[in-house]
Amino acid sequence: MTQPAHAAPEIVNAEVVEEKSPIRLKSLPTRMTLEELQLQIADKLGITPYVDINVGGRDYRVHGMQVMPDDALERLNAMWQDKDLDLWPDDTPPRKVAVTDKDGKMTGEVIEVPRAGRPNTENPTIDGKTAPNPSARLARSIFGVEKYEQYKADGGESYMVAWVFNELNDIAKAKEDAEKGGADPKSPAPSDS
Repeated sequence: MTQPAHAAPEIVNAEVVEEKSPIRLKSLPTRMTLEELQLQIADKLGITPYVDINVGGRDYRVHGMQVMPDDALERLNAMWQDKDLDLWPDDTPPRKVAVTDKDGKMTGEVIEVPRAGRPNTENPTIDGKTAPNPSARLARSIFGVEKYEQYKADGGESYMVAWVFNELNDIAKAKEDAEKGGADPKSPAPSDS
């Protein structure tokens, strides 16, 4: 049975279920700290803005993408584009690549792709040392090198940072998909039990 728009809220299991208005206006305070504003934005988006991992008596904050500080976003973008890796030396010979057609079949043609001056993803190094694993690169990008080194010294592991970061972003993405009315095709279907 459909209730008219002007009907009183329905009582369900002794809880009041308010009808949702498509426009939700809320006043903002005229002054907020950065953290208060970050929490306000996260609340409006319906997400968890960050998780503090306590290691060695210190908190190490891992933000979700929606409220991540600019410097961390810049480091993440650089990592995702492999710009944190050392470049191939100028005297590196080009790589030979077989050409394929639109169907993926080899054409027999081979072209040379320059490597000099591009990130060395074949033997990745950072500052001349073997590049860390992907989780460590992510944690370095989120915290910055000095804070990441302190995190490690306190006993933290990079996989913990990667897991929290991915979980925060997965939850936000699922919420966004649900609001759009679309389900993530990779998500398992809800069970009937």
